[in-house]
Amino acid sequence: MSRRERGASLLIPVLLIVTVGAFAVVVAAGQSGADIDGTNAQADSTEALFLAETGIERATRRFLAGSACSAAGLSENLANLATIGIAAGRTITITAGANSDNDFAGVALPATQCRIEATGRVTASNVSRSETPGAGVLERRPTMNCSPQRVDALTPCTAQAIKLPLVER
Repeated sequence: MSRRERGASLLIPVLLIVTVGAFAVVVAAGQSGADIDGTNAQADSTEALFLAETGIERATRRFLAGSACSAAGLSENLANLATIGIAAGRTITITAGANSDNDFAGVALPATQCRIEATGRVTASNVSRSETPGAGVLERRPTMNCSPQRVDALTPCTAQAIKLPLVER
């Protein structure tokens, strides 16, 4: 066997190793790209969830302040959140529809309860999350919050917000 033929046999394993190495680099780059995309989607989803929870808090505050349980009283679309330090391209939609004063079985709710939904959206990635208050209903009821200096049982007490757990939809 000549010297030239022995060099050719060494070339084949070297090319095989280079090819396998290049394939491994391409696969690793694709995986890290997918990981970055997944992380960005998770971050946008979490941000949309926080926006929806902000909408629930806003609706709760407005309902406890006396706003009617109706589309006119509680529904709103907040598209410009830059005034409160939230980046552009984020929206909060609070929905109290025609049946907001009925429970899910169609039975009328008492005046102290209201059914709403808030949706947070990150428009750049088109990710949205919706939230409803615990059991899907806001509750407005007075609780005893009187000072220890209360003189008699006729002194009025102030109404307090009832914190309900959020239900993710």
